Amino acid sequence: MGEQHLGYRNYFEFRFRPSIFMNTLFYCSFQWDGTTHWFDIYVEMRDKALCSQCVWNVRPDGPCLTNYDVCFPWNA
Repeated sequence: MGEQHLGYRNYFEFRFRPSIFMNTLFYCSFQWDGTTHWFDIYVEMRDKALCSQCVWNVRPDGPCLTNYDVCFPWNA
């Protein structure tokens, strides 16, 4: 997928097929105001039961699944 540069309130969409081994993982890093955070945006063991189409709202305090109102802390 490569590096994507998004402006405020923009979005990025991608599609994939999860692994039959239940080990699919995608992560993203986010940077603004000189601060960088990263998060495992899709972890098959965590997310497969939560959503078939995961929509995230990225906030300064961490990413939230918008269709389930579930928020997570940043990995770092």
